[in-house]
Amino acid sequence: MSTITLKETDYDAAFSTCWKELKREFFKCETLQVYNEESERELLNLFHSGQHDQLQQLLRADVEDPDSIWNDAQTRGLSFLRVHVYQRPLSEYLRFEIEAYKIQAETCEDIRMVHLDRLQKGGLNNVRDFMLFDGGKALIPEFSENNTLIGAVLSDDHKVLEPLLQQREILLRIGVPLHELVQSERT
Repeated sequence: MSTITLKETDYDAAFSTCWKELKREFFKCETLQVYNEESERELLNLFHSGQHDQLQQLLRADVEDPDSIWNDAQTRGLSFLRVHVYQRPLSEYLRFEIEAYKIQAETCEDIRMVHLDRLQKGGLNNVRDFMLFDGGKALIPEFSENNTLIGAVLSDDHKVLEPLLQQREILLRIGVPLHELVQSERT
């Protein structure tokens, strides 16, 4: 059992290794209302400028890329679960993210949304971002004050995993499918 602190520069390699070792299920919990990721800047600019057709094309190309994690998950028959904790009103970033989620959900990703109030009613008060690989390894990203990735913790220690596995169960139970949130936003 080990826990390793990673620098931001080691994050992608750690994720890639964990993904390649994945046999059954990937679970991701996201809690921030805004992420400051360099890789999304172009897409966010398209979203903010109202160029939704071009945005949809790029998002779809990303998901359909033969090397994408979505394509790999489908090919390997992996379960791909994501829960995003949100607040109202939805941030502009989360509105953008939902556009991507709608395309990802068309593939193999089961995306659920949990309003902050439901989270607290479910007994979860200090949930943070984390990923679980087959429930046996956790990758816990660390973010700066402006929500930029600055590092992560990688662990297979049961003391780290056990509370995350419990949170996973509660989050999946109280989360609503993405399409229900999208539908409620239209009305």
